[in-house]
Amino acid sequence: MNTRRIHSRLLLALLLLVAGLAGAMRPQRVAAQSQPIPGSSLSWEYIPGTKTLSITGSGDMPDFAIFMNQPWGAFREQIETVTIGAGVTSVGKNAFLGCTALTAVTLPSSVTTIGAFAFVSCKALTGITIPSGVKTIKESVFFSCTALTSVTLPEGLQTIGASAFLGCSLTNVTLPNSVTTMGGSAFSGCEALTNVTLSDKLTTIEERVFNGCSQLKNVTIPNSVTSIGKNAFASCTALKNVNVFWDTPLTISADAFSGIELNKVKLYVPAGKKGAYQAANVWKGFDVQEIPGGTLENGLHWQYIPSSHSLSITGSGDMPDFNGLDQPWESFQDEIETATIGAGVTSVGRRAFLGSRALKSVTLPAGLKTLGVSAFAGCDALTRIELPDALQTLEAGAFSSCDALTRIELPAALETIGTNALNAGGLTEIKVQTGNKPRAVCSITRGKRRCSAIPTKSQAHPLPFPPA
Repeated sequence: MNTRRIHSRLLLALLLLVAGLAGAMRPQRVAAQSQPIPGSSLSWEYIPGTKTLSITGSGDMPDFAIFMNQPWGAFREQIETVTIGAGVTSVGKNAFLGCTALTAVTLPSSVTTIGAFAFVSCKALTGITIPSGVKTIKESVFFSCTALTSVTLPEGLQTIGASAFLGCSLTNVTLPNSVTTMGGSAFSGCEALTNVTLSDKLTTIEERVFNGCSQLKNVTIPNSVTSIGKNAFASCTALKNVNVFWDTPLTISADAFSGIELNKVKLYVPAGKKGAYQAANVWKGFDVQEIPGGTLENGLHWQYIPSSHSLSITGSGDMPDFNGLDQPWESFQDEIETATIGAGVTSVGRRAFLGSRALKSVTLPAGLKTLGVSAFAGCDALTRIELPDALQTLEAGAFSSCDALTRIELPAALETIGTNALNAGGLTEIKVQTGNKPRAVCSITRGKRRCSAIPTKSQAHPLPFPPA
């Protein structure tokens, strides 16, 4: 046998061997069928056609020592959708680490814990909603999910582990008030983060939590916080406003705000406490301002936070009436974007927010009974309002000229609607409840005023209403 033929056969054999090895190493596109997850009562199934991984069953998902132990590891770089079924109570450690094509995740309300490193380096994941049952997000769960711009955290969440969102692209973060613990570096390196709202039950801001969040502009630190760790806000170079509420300045680490020109950052402190902060270590480096606020004649307290354009009114009892120019917050009337009326307040006074043209969001307490004359008249940026179940009286012109308001739902307890209370040019639908008494409502559309009777049957009605 000549040498050339031998070499050709050897080359052919080598090529066949390489091809065979490559085929063995390549994920096999087997027919989809459910397979058990070892160490649990759960099963998994991967469907190549839709690139969907489904996990079903009841109980905890086991932890995986390293990503190579994932039963679906052969498809790790192909999976685009993960659906975890009702009954599954946890996401295991390292479960989806390295699923670089993953874009969508559905978690059931039965999940209470998301294990450490569960979604590390899922670089195509842009958003996720954490379900209401989750109490704990362990360490580094979303570490290096560089496309993650949105996360919804549920009320009931208690713990966010260290480095949980380190290196993500989140733009806004709101921690529900149930969160009591947030580990070090939890949001470190989130360079797109501009605003954060902290839980009012949070007691410690750990080291480096927001370190390197170079676009963070506004921070409100709740009164519940008793310590701030080293470099907690280091290198937050875009920081413009910090709001604090301690009557006595908190003693904090000298480098809590390192790498920031503090004299260019406004520190808003309680009324009458400016001098105390100007004398306190670290805090004295800020541009110290007092938070506008005060006490109304009947004992209610008001407070306006300039950095968030938010007004809050707290206390117990009725709000006084105003003539439209004598509200204590009148000098901020054109700036207020959010108004929160606290539990215990039973009425919104006459003309309280008259002409607040920037007002977009209003929160009313459950026990509110009366909205006064022209209370929100002329708030033409207000697009929606939720009226509390206890509301009994909607006085004349309450929402007059709120022309961005398109729909409103009347509570069953409502007994009185004053003239032009709902005279809003954009209003197209009113939902009434069984028990609402017939009454007239007026609206303006394309410059024409229309008045109709509100029917009493519980349903949504377009304007104009049919005759009562």
